[in-house]
Amino acid sequence: MKILKVALLTPLLVLAACGGEAKTETVEPPKTVAISDVKLCLEVGAQNECPADLRAFPDSAPQISVSAVITNPSTVPKVVFDWRYLGDETPKAINSATIKSTEIVRVASSTLSMVDHEWPAGKYEVIVTAGTQEARADFTVVHVD
Repeated sequence: MKILKVALLTPLLVLAACGGEAKTETVEPPKTVAISDVKLCLEVGAQNECPADLRAFPDSAPQISVSAVITNPSTVPKVVFDWRYLGDETPKAINSATIKSTEIVRVASSTLSMVDHEWPAGKYEVIVTAGTQEARADFTVVHVD
């Protein structure tokens, strides 16, 4: 009978020691990187972000910039911007820029400068990659007389 009393009293003593209620902890899911709000512009602003999203540029533009919001950048070592020209039958790599994730506060950006006095007219794209996440933005360069 003594063993039965101790067995019945033990859970009550444990509850009393914990303040009378069971406590649970909220476990957050693991953080993953995400890419959003990819914008193209002529020049990024003070917050390292494109002020508006442009998808057509004159062939005389001195540069073209892209910005992207990177959520949880610390979960990946780097963010890569791959610029490609799509005007020919086969896409052609133009440039690649890598930014260490430790340098990203909220927005990452890359700028591609004009070469040879004007951009070849046609379709282009920039691919933003962070870990296994990828976002694409396409744009057109038009010839202006």
